[in-house]
Amino acid sequence: MRYVALGDTFYFKFTTRDFDTGAPQTLGGVPVISAYEDANATQITSGIVLTADYDSVTGLNHVSVVATAGNGYEAGKYYAFVITTGTVDTVSVVGESVHEIVVGPVDANAAEIGGQTVTAAAAITVNAEVGASATAMDAFEDAFDGTGFGFTSCTMPTTTTVTNDVGVNEWNGVALGTTNPLPNAAAGAAGGLPTDSAGKTSFNDVSTAEVNTQCDTALSDIGLDHLVSAAVIGTDVTDNSIIARLASSSATADWDSYANTTDSLQAVRDHIGDGTNLTEAGSDGDHLTAINLPNQTMDITGNLSGSVGSVTGNVGGNVTGSVGSLATQAKTDVNTEIVDVLKTDTISEQAQGIPPSTPTFEEAVMYLYMALRNKIDVTSSLKEFHNDAGTVVWKKTVSDDTTTYSEAKGASGP
Repeated sequence: MRYVALGDTFYFKFTTRDFDTGAPQTLGGVPVISAYEDANATQITSGIVLTADYDSVTGLNHVSVVATAGNGYEAGKYYAFVITTGTVDTVSVVGESVHEIVVGPVDANAAEIGGQTVTAAAAITVNAEVGASATAMDAFEDAFDGTGFGFTSCTMPTTTTVTNDVGVNEWNGVALGTTNPLPNAAAGAAGGLPTDSAGKTSFNDVSTAEVNTQCDTALSDIGLDHLVSAAVIGTDVTDNSIIARLASSSATADWDSYANTTDSLQAVRDHIGDGTNLTEAGSDGDHLTAINLPNQTMDITGNLSGSVGSVTGNVGGNVTGSVGSLATQAKTDVNTEIVDVLKTDTISEQAQGIPPSTPTFEEAVMYLYMALRNKIDVTSSLKEFHNDAGTVVWKKTVSDDTTTYSEAKGASGP
């Protein structure tokens, strides 16, 4: 029988075989392993995972089980693992029991140990495969304190009395009377449970006040009490700790460089102002109306409204106000652009139409240039101005009565 602690995950394997040849055969038919608790007919399937042909080995089946209370397991109960769905070579194997366990710990209210009835006496007699010698008893103790001793050097038994040396107060619902204290620290080195200086035998004997005192001491030991309930006296925060780095800008973050009169949140707030402490911040504290910035290099990505002392660098947006003066480079740049307009940029001929009475500078220059450059036809009644292609763009009516020569306002051609 296998014993498993409640909450453990454990594994087991089993083999399925061909009914005719006896050779290992795959467990098929969407197989399912279920657990039955004691005489309970309710199947437990939660937390059970079956892998057929495990590691690609035909007929080898691997099962993992999570034996938790949430999956339906209880301490002190027996469980049988049975195939509830599955076939081997098309033959049903439902009902095959493949594994058994008992979930520990063993019920502390058991009425019998080793075939003997447990009473309220302070001692019970246990027949075990342990001799009466001190060496054999040490071996018996070693087997249960985690050393895993296998009883290989024990003598055959005599009847051995085990007294109540573990502080058990009750068995099977019956008080056992005066109990012995747990072993002290020296005995603890041999595998027992040490007591504290007051001789307490369990955590149930520790008062709330004692726990609170120990917590207060632990917090004080590392200075956490100074966060709320104790004043800071002297050096309390270690250099370069996270708190020190939050408070100090020094290369080696030092809490002592923190001055609450200038560095606290309230001090910073008072320094920045809320619209009453700093006049530069404006009357309502939600905008800036007159900032006197020291000389510095920075990028301003937003918009500025008002006057700016001077700008060194590029202005990516528009300047809608006046510019006091241009520096030498700015003047050179402006001159270069004007020269480029006058000497490099070209303008197109005017389209057919009436010359406007309020032309742009470009229109005025081009009408004059076209009149000087292109063809002009003059008859007894018309004066026609052409473009480079010879099309009449605009014209004038002319007259001459031998006394006065007259040209009318321009009109659209042809």
